[in-house]
Amino acid sequence: MEKFKALLDLQIKHRSALGYGLVTLLTAGGEKIFSTVVFQGPCTATWNLTYGLVFLLVPALALFLLGYALRARTWRLLTGCCSRSASTGSSSELRSALVCAQLSAVAALAPLT
Repeated sequence: MEKFKALLDLQIKHRSALGYGLVTLLTAGGEKIFSTVVFQGPCTATWNLTYGLVFLLVPALALFLLGYALRARTWRLLTGCCSRSASTGSSSELRSALVCAQLSAVAALAPLT
């Protein structure tokens, strides 16, 4: 039971890093399975580049958009609810830009993998 508690404490302490690692492993594993089972390139040489780019970029774009859509922080930023102050100024714009950059970095984890 003590080993289980130590494992649970480790999971609680490093929750975000373990979550990012799990997303990375699921993305890489899903890509490998998908490429071996589903992917079949076109027979003509003229369509190879287009087909390959669509095969790589469309799932990455979908994962990027899902990364934004599934975060509650995105919706708080867009709707403006839960704001600390109603004042407008460069500090609130700078804070919004920083939050947007953080959201983009988290959302880009799966597509870059």
